[in-house]
Amino acid sequence: MGGNPSIEAKLCSAASKSTVEAWKTHFHNLVNDVKEDSAALKKVSVSKSRLWDLVINTASKVSPGSDDYSLLMQGMIRFLRTKNIYTSIQQSRLRTLDPIIKGCKSSNADVAFFSLRAMEVVLSHDFSKNQNKLKKFRTKARAAFFEQKVDYALVDSLALYGKEAIKQSEGVMPDSKMKPETQSVMNAAQMCLKVIAVVLTQPKKATKLVKVKIVRNEIIKRNLHKEVVFPLVRSIDPRVRAYASYTIIGLLLNSYSNEVEKIQDEALVNGISLWALYHSIKPDAEDPKHNHHEGIDNMRLLFGLLFDGNRKTASFIRKVLPVSLLSGKYKMLAKRFPFEFEERDRAGLEARLRWQQYNSEELKAIDWNAVMEKLELEAEEPRLIWNAATKKTLLDSLLLEIEEFDDQSRLLKDSKWEYDGFEVLYPQLLKEYIVGGYVIRLLLTDLEGRNEYPLQRGEVKALMNKLFIKATVELNRNKKLTLVRTMSLVYDKFKDEFKEWTQVPYLVSLMQQKNDPVMRDLTLSFLKEILASSANVTSFVDSNGIQTLLQDIVAVHKARAGQAEVKKGSEAKVSDDFFEQVAARLSSNTLSVDQLALESLGLLRLTFETKPQYQKVIPRRIPALIPHLMQLMFAEGQDDLVVKGQGLLRALILKNRRLVPTLAKTGLFIFAMQTLASCSEELLRLVYETHMRQKEPYAKPGASVLQPYLPGPLVEKLRGAEDVGKFIILIKSESKSPYYIWGKTQMRELSASLDKYVAPLKAELKRRPDALFNYDVKSCVESIKYKSLKNELCVGNVYIRYLFTEEQKGETIRNPGKLAKALMAYMPVVLTRLKETKCSTKAVKDCQYVLKTQTLLVKKEIEAMTEYKAFDPLLEIMQMQGTGADTQVLAGSLVIQLLRMKGRRVSHAATTGMQATKPNVELCVAAGGTKKLAYHFISLVENPRTEDMLLLDSLEALVILSKNATEKMCEAAVEPEYKFLTSLGKLIDVKNPEKKMESCMELLEPFTESKNYKIPEALVDSGVILRLIQIAVEAEAKEEGPNYALNATKTIKRAVHTGSLPAEQKAKVKIRTVVDKLLTTGVFLMLENDPKGVEKVTKYLHEDVETPTIIWTTAIRNELHTFLQRMEPQVTSYGEVKFPDEFWSQDATFYAALKTEPVWDNVYLRLFAEEKIGYQLPEYLRGDATTKQYNEGFYHSLIKVLTRVGRTKGMLFEQEAKADSEGPPQVNRAPSMMPSIPFPDAMSPLDVLAILVRCILQILKTDPELHERKEPGLYDLLQLIVQPHGHLQASVLQVIECCRESQDSMKHVLKIAPWIVCMMFNSERTARSNEPSLDMVFKGILAVVECGAWPSVLANPPPGAKTFEDVELQLVSLGLPVLLAMVVSNKGKFAKEQRVAAAKLCGQLSAEGKSHTYRALHSLLTWQFGTPLMESAAQPEKLIEFFDNVESNPKVYWTKEVRSEVIQGIQTEAKGILEWQSKALESVRETGKMHKPCQWDYKSVGMRAKHPTFAKQLEVGKIFVYEVVDHPNFPIDPTLYLPPLWKRLELEVAKLNEQKHGQAEKVVCALLESVAIVVTNLPHVAEGFERERFEVFIRTKCVESCSLAKQLCCRLMYLYSMLQLNSIAIQEKVMEVLLASSNKQVAMKSAMERLIKYAMPILAKGDTTDLMEGVLKLLLDLVRRSSPVVKQIVDLGGHLVLILICMGQIKNATKEVKKHAAQLIGGMSNDGVNGLSTQEELCNILTPAFKPKFVMKTEKLIAFFEEDHEHKERNWNREMREKVVKFLKAELSTIVPKMPSWDGKEALFDSDKMYMVWPRPSEPEEEDEDAEDAAENPSAEA
Repeated sequence: MGGNPSIEAKLCSAASKSTVEAWKTHFHNLVNDVKEDSAALKKVSVSKSRLWDLVINTASKVSPGSDDYSLLMQGMIRFLRTKNIYTSIQQSRLRTLDPIIKGCKSSNADVAFFSLRAMEVVLSHDFSKNQNKLKKFRTKARAAFFEQKVDYALVDSLALYGKEAIKQSEGVMPDSKMKPETQSVMNAAQMCLKVIAVVLTQPKKATKLVKVKIVRNEIIKRNLHKEVVFPLVRSIDPRVRAYASYTIIGLLLNSYSNEVEKIQDEALVNGISLWALYHSIKPDAEDPKHNHHEGIDNMRLLFGLLFDGNRKTASFIRKVLPVSLLSGKYKMLAKRFPFEFEERDRAGLEARLRWQQYNSEELKAIDWNAVMEKLELEAEEPRLIWNAATKKTLLDSLLLEIEEFDDQSRLLKDSKWEYDGFEVLYPQLLKEYIVGGYVIRLLLTDLEGRNEYPLQRGEVKALMNKLFIKATVELNRNKKLTLVRTMSLVYDKFKDEFKEWTQVPYLVSLMQQKNDPVMRDLTLSFLKEILASSANVTSFVDSNGIQTLLQDIVAVHKARAGQAEVKKGSEAKVSDDFFEQVAARLSSNTLSVDQLALESLGLLRLTFETKPQYQKVIPRRIPALIPHLMQLMFAEGQDDLVVKGQGLLRALILKNRRLVPTLAKTGLFIFAMQTLASCSEELLRLVYETHMRQKEPYAKPGASVLQPYLPGPLVEKLRGAEDVGKFIILIKSESKSPYYIWGKTQMRELSASLDKYVAPLKAELKRRPDALFNYDVKSCVESIKYKSLKNELCVGNVYIRYLFTEEQKGETIRNPGKLAKALMAYMPVVLTRLKETKCSTKAVKDCQYVLKTQTLLVKKEIEAMTEYKAFDPLLEIMQMQGTGADTQVLAGSLVIQLLRMKGRRVSHAATTGMQATKPNVELCVAAGGTKKLAYHFISLVENPRTEDMLLLDSLEALVILSKNATEKMCEAAVEPEYKFLTSLGKLIDVKNPEKKMESCMELLEPFTESKNYKIPEALVDSGVILRLIQIAVEAEAKEEGPNYALNATKTIKRAVHTGSLPAEQKAKVKIRTVVDKLLTTGVFLMLENDPKGVEKVTKYLHEDVETPTIIWTTAIRNELHTFLQRMEPQVTSYGEVKFPDEFWSQDATFYAALKTEPVWDNVYLRLFAEEKIGYQLPEYLRGDATTKQYNEGFYHSLIKVLTRVGRTKGMLFEQEAKADSEGPPQVNRAPSMMPSIPFPDAMSPLDVLAILVRCILQILKTDPELHERKEPGLYDLLQLIVQPHGHLQASVLQVIECCRESQDSMKHVLKIAPWIVCMMFNSERTARSNEPSLDMVFKGILAVVECGAWPSVLANPPPGAKTFEDVELQLVSLGLPVLLAMVVSNKGKFAKEQRVAAAKLCGQLSAEGKSHTYRALHSLLTWQFGTPLMESAAQPEKLIEFFDNVESNPKVYWTKEVRSEVIQGIQTEAKGILEWQSKALESVRETGKMHKPCQWDYKSVGMRAKHPTFAKQLEVGKIFVYEVVDHPNFPIDPTLYLPPLWKRLELEVAKLNEQKHGQAEKVVCALLESVAIVVTNLPHVAEGFERERFEVFIRTKCVESCSLAKQLCCRLMYLYSMLQLNSIAIQEKVMEVLLASSNKQVAMKSAMERLIKYAMPILAKGDTTDLMEGVLKLLLDLVRRSSPVVKQIVDLGGHLVLILICMGQIKNATKEVKKHAAQLIGGMSNDGVNGLSTQEELCNILTPAFKPKFVMKTEKLIAFFEEDHEHKERNWNREMREKVVKFLKAELSTIVPKMPSWDGKEALFDSDKMYMVWPRPSEPEEEDEDAEDAAENPSAEA
C-alpha cells in the first residue's frame, strides 16, 4: 500500500533522533502536518507495531511535566483516531498506555488534560460504522485500559485536579474571567469527570462489570464523591457541572440499593438535591451567587435518581410540591439505561445494581419531565391550583433556602442542610373549601362539566366517607346541598367502587323531608345511582323507601284535582358565594308533583330491575301496589307516567302469575276498554296475555273476558291473534273488512257505554288518592250495543258486504268452508224474506250479496260448494222476475259456476285412488235442470228484450250439460219441437257479441263429434253449416283473444271428416259437397288432408291467396257473401234450408273467377310459374306417387307442351341433322303433334311460353337430377332466349344456370353463347320489369366460362369438346371484355353488385395475365390495372374500389380526368359491338338466321385507346415522379427506382444544355427533388416486405443501404457539377439532394474530390436566401464529418465569404444566413486538425480578439463584428471595418471565377495581403491568456 512519503519520513526521522531537542523539532512538524492533513496519516505504509513503538519510545524521552509532553499527547490523540494505529495498543500491553498514565498524573494541567483526552479516545472513539468491528476494538481497548491500571490513575487524577479546581474556584465570581492556569485546571477536572462518566455510563458490552465496580468503589472508598464531585456539581464552569452530574448519575446507577440510599442521603444533607430541584424547575434562573446555565434534562435525571426510593427525599418533596403533581405521574422507564457488560456479576443476582432494578422494572421512576413541564403551565384543578403566583412562591422559597444554606456552609464547616424543617407555604390555597385534599369548588365544577374526571379510583372511597361525615355535621344548608351534590356525582362516576353503601337510610330520611323540596329532589337524583346496586336496594326497602315512593306516585291524582304546584324559588340576586350559587341552581329545577310522581315511579322500576326477586315480595308485602299502578291510567295529562306505570304493572303481573285469574276484579279490562283510544302498549300486552285466562264468574271457560264489551267478529279475531303485535293492531287500528268492523266510532260507543263504571272512581281519586276500585260482577258483564253495526249483514261472523270492496279484491277468504255452509243454510231464509217482503230493496240487496258471496266461494273452488244442497231455492230465485235482471244474472252465473265445479269421490273401478267428478251436475239434472235450462234458452232467444248476460249464462249452462251429457243433448237437438239447432243458428252471427259466438261454438263442438248420424244432415238442413262457413270467412281471425274463424274452421273440419264406416261416409256426403263447393276444391283438400290445414285455411280465407293449389280472392269472397245473403231468410226461419239444383252438379265450377284459370292436375300453372324458384307442390297432391316420380312425369309433360306451343307459334329454330353443327339454326314453321293445355285466348304466345318455361324451371330447381335425363327438347327451350320477352329470357337464363353440372346440357348452352352475351345490353329489361337482370346474364356467362370447356383435369375429351382458350377466344371475339368494362366503369347506371360480378368475370377471363382478355383490358384501363385485374377473380371488390376511388401517389395516378378518358375510350369501343348485337337479334327473330358473325379486333385496341392526361405524367420505373414530390413520405424502394431515374436525369439535363427548355427544367427539378425524398426516407424501404421475407430483409438491408450510398457517391460529382447550371431552381434542388444524402462516406468522397469548389461560388453570389442557407448547412455538415473540408474552405477563400456574410456585406445575408455562417465558423474553429490554423487565418483578416468569440454563441460572434474594440496594434472600428470589407470584396471578385477549376495545390487567397489593410506588428504578438484558455477549451462558452 502506498503512503505519504513526507509523513513517513518525518515519523522515522523523529523516532531516530537521540536528543529531545532534535526530536521536538521533527515531531512538532509532524503534528502540524497531521493537523493539516489528518486523512494522510491513514495512508502511512509503516507497520502498525513499529509506528506505535516510535510513539512510545519518543514519549519515554520527554518529561511528563513539560509542554513537549502536551505536544506528544496531542499527537497521540490524532494517532489513536486512526484504525490501524488504534489496534496496535494490543501489541505490547504492559507499556502501551504508559504515556497516558504518566500524563494523567502530571503536574502540568495541560498535559493532564490531553492525556485524559487520549484516554477518552481509547475508551469511546467511534472510528468504524461496522458495529461488530467497533465492539471488538473497544473490548480490546478497555481490556488494556483496566489491565494497565489506568483506572487507578484516573481516580488519582480526579483527586488531584478535582480538589485543585475546588480550591482555585473559591472566591472567583461567576461573571469574572478565570486565569489561564485556573482554566487549565478546570479543563483537566472536566476531562477527568468526563472519562469517569464514560467508564460508568457507557459500557455497551465492551467492559466487564467487575471493572466498573472497581472505579466506583475506589471513588466511594476515597470519599471523592463528597469531597470532590458534590462541590463540582455547583462549579462555576458549566462543563464541569455537567460532567460532575454525569459522574453522580453513574455512581448511583452502578451502586446497590443500600449504597444508593447512602449517596442519596449525603446528597440531600449537602444540598445537592435542593440545588438540583431548583434547576430542574428553572434551568435558566439567574442566581446572584451562581450565574450559570444547566441542561434541563441532565438536572431532571439527576434529581430523579436522587429521589427514587429515598424516603427522606420523598418527605422533603411532599412539603415542597403539591401532592397531586406526584400522584398518578408514575411511569415505567423500561430499558432507560441499556447497560450490557461482557460478563455478569454473580453477586448481582441477589443484590442488584440500581440500573438493573430499572431495567427489570423492579423500581418505578417518576417522570420528572412531565412534572416539571406541568409546573410551567397554569392549572386550576380539584387537587392542584397552580399559577404564576404559586410558582413564584415555590422558586422564591427554594432560592432563599439555597442562599441560606450557602451562607451556613461558608461560615460553618461540615454543616448539614436541615431538610426536615423546610416546607413551602402557598397563601393562595388558604381561602378554598377543601375536603380530603380536594377543592370542593373545582371538584364539583369538573364533575358537572367534564368528560375526564379528576379522581383516582384508589381515593374515591376515602373521599366519599369524608364527604358523608362532612355532610352530616355541616349545618350550613347551602354547603350541605353542595356536599350531597358532590357525593352523587362522585358515586355516578365511580359506581363500580360502591357495591354496598351504608348511608342509604340517611338518603331516605332526606327524601322524606317535605319542607325542603330541593334536598328531596337532589336525594331522588342521587338514589337513581344508589339503587343500581342490589345491596343498596335491600337497605332502601328496609328503610320504608317503597312506601315513600308510592305516596309520591299516587299524589298525582290529588294534584291534578286542583292543588297548586310547588312554587319555584323566587328569583334572587346572584351571589358571589359559590355555595349559594349551587343552591340557587338546584332550586331552579325543583320538581312538580307530576314530575315527582314520574321520578318516583322510575325509582320504583329501578328497584325491581336491580333486585328482581322483590317483584314477587313487594306485591305480597304491599297488596295495594297493583291496584294503585292500575289506576294510574286515570292521571289526566300524564301520558308518560301512565305508559311507564302500565309497563311496570305488566312486569309485576307476569312475575306474579297467581294474580292473573282475578285481574278482572281490579277493573283492568274495563279500564283498558274504556280508555282504548289512549291505552298504552304495555297495558294492551297485559290484556292480550290475560283476557283468555279469567276464571268464573268473570268469564266462561274457554271464552274471552272481552266478549261482553266487543263485537263478536272482533272477539273472534282477537282470539286468533298470533302475537301481541297483531292483537294491538287489531284492537287499536281502524278496519272495515269482512271479518271485523272496528274504528273510532265503535271505540267512542264502547267508551261511552263503560263510562258509567269508571266515572265514580275518577271522582273518588280526586278526593282521596289512595282509593281503590270496587268490582260488581252482575253489573260489569252486561253486553254493549253498537248502533253503527245495526244494519250490517253478518253471516257466520263475516260481514259479507265488505267481501266485495276494492281492498278485498284478490284476497283469500278466511275459513271459507265454514262460511259456505252458513250461506247454504241461509239460502232458504233469503228466499223467505224475498217472498215475505215482496222483493223489497233491502231483501234483494241482501240476496245479491249472498249470491255474490257464494259465487266468490265457487271461484275460489271451495270444497264445500262442490255438493251444493240449495239448487231448489237457487233456481227459483233465478226465475223470479221481481228480483230484477241483476239478481237473475247473479243466480244464473252461480248456477254455471256450480256446474263447472269438480268434486272428488272414490273410484268404482279401483279400490284406491280418486276420480274427478261433477256432483253438482248430477244434482242439477236430478232437480230437472236440463229440461228447465233448454226451455229457458229457447224462450230467451225468442224474447227480443232478453239481456245478453242472461242469454250468455243460459248458453254456458247448456255447454256444460252438453259436454257432460252429450248424447242426451243430441237427442234433444234433433227433436223438431225443441227447435234447438234453429235457435242456435240464429245466434251464430258475426254481428253478435264475441261471447255469444264463443259459447255457440263451444256448444256445437260435442254435436259434431257425436256418433249420432242425424246431426250432419241436421246441420245442413238447419243452415248451421252456412253460418259456420260465414263465420270462417267473414269473422276476424285474431292472434290474441277468441278466434271465432279458427273455431268455425275446426268445427267444419270435424263435421266433414269421415272414417272408414260406410254409414258415416253416406251420412256426410251432403255436408261435404256443400263445403267443397263453397270453399273451393283446393281449400277443401288442404282442410281435409293437411295436418295443419285448419290454421292454414283460416288464414287463407281472410286473405287474397293465389298459390299453385289455392286461389281465394276478394272476388270469390264477394260471390260467397252474395250467396249467403240470398240464403239468409231460410236460415233465420224455422224449417229446412233449400239449396239451388245446379249446386249439386259435379262438373260445374261454382265461382266465375276460376273458370278462366288454366289448371293441370289440380295445379294452377300461371301461379306455379310465378312462384319463387324452389317452390314445391304440397305433398297431399301427389297421392301415392313419390316425389321423383311425380316431378319427372310433370317435367316431361310440360316440355312436350312447350315444344308444341313453340312450333305452333313459330318461335323455335329448325334442328339440323348433325347435333354438333354450329351453323345458324333455321326456323321450322310446321307444328308437331304434341299434347296441349287449354290457355285463355287473351294470353299471348310469349306469355304462354314464359309460364311453361318458368314451371319447368321450378321442377328443375327442386330436382336437379332431371338434367341427366338428356331431354331432347331442352335445346328448344334454350332457343327462346332470343325472343323479346323479359320474363321468358330470365327464365331461360336460370335454366342455363341449372345446366352447369351436365356436360350434355352445356353443349346446347355453348351454341347460344352469342345470344347470352347479347343479353347484357339487348335484353327486354325495362323500367317496369327488371328481368332478365344483369346478374342473371352474368351467371349465364359465368356458366359458359366455368363449365363450357372440358375440364383440364379430365383426360380423353370427347370429339368436339372445347378448351378454356377456345371458349375465352370466342367470348373475346364477341367483345365481352369491352362490355364488362362498360359495366365496371359505369357507376351511375349499374349497381355495385353488378359491377362486382363483372369484375369477377374480368378476373376469371384474365387467366393470371396470359389471356387475350387481360391484354385488352390492360390497354383499355391503363397498365395500373394489371395487378387488380389478376386479383379480381378472388377479390373483385378491390377492382371496383380501385376504379371508383380517386388516388394519386407515386405508384398510382388515377384521377377524375384519367378515369373520364378511360370511360370515353371504353364507350367508343363498345359502340360497334352493340350495333352488331342489335342487328343480329333483329335478323334472327325475323329470319331465324344470324346476318354475320361478330369479330371484334382486340389485338389493336392498345393503339386505339388514348389517355392524354395519363400520358403527361412523368413516370420512371412505374413510379410517378411528380407524385413523389407531392408525397414525400410515401415508401419507395430506392434500389428499383434510382437506377432508371439517373438515366432519365442525364437525358433531361442533356436536353437542358442543348437549349433552354422550360419543361426540361421542370422535369430536372422534379427528378432531383424525388431523389432527395427517397434518400431522406431510406428507412421506409422495407415497408413492403412480407413477414416471411423478414430474414432476407435483415440480410439485404445493409447491402441495399451501401448500394444506395455507392450510387450517390458515383453520382456525387455529377450532382455538384450541376451547381454550375444557370438555374437557381435546379441549384436549390441539388442542394436538397446533397443535404439529404449527407453521411460519412459521402463526406469523404466530397473531400477527396474537392467538390465544395462548385458550392462556394453560389455562396459568394448570394442569389437567394434559401440557396445560401443550403450551402452553409451542407458545408457545416461536411466540416463536422471530414477535417480536410475545413482546409479546403480556407484554401478556396471561403472564409472571406463567411466574414462578409457575418458583416452583412453579401447579398441576401439575412439574420438566419448570418447565424448559419457563424455556426460554420464555429465548426471550423472546433476542428481537431485544422481548427487552430483556421482561427489564425480568420484572426489575420480580423483581430486576435475574435479568437475566443469564434466558439461562443452565434449571436455574440455576429454582434462582435459590429462592436468597436482594440487589440494591440489593431483597432476594430467603423473605418477599419469598411476597409476590410472593401478589400475582401475585391479579392473575392478575383477568386470566385477560379473556384470551379481549383486543383487543390495552392490556396487561392494569400493572407499576407491583409497587411495592406492592417499594419505589420512591431514585435511578435503574445496571445492573451483568455484566448489561449478559450482555444484549449472551445466548448466553454458554447
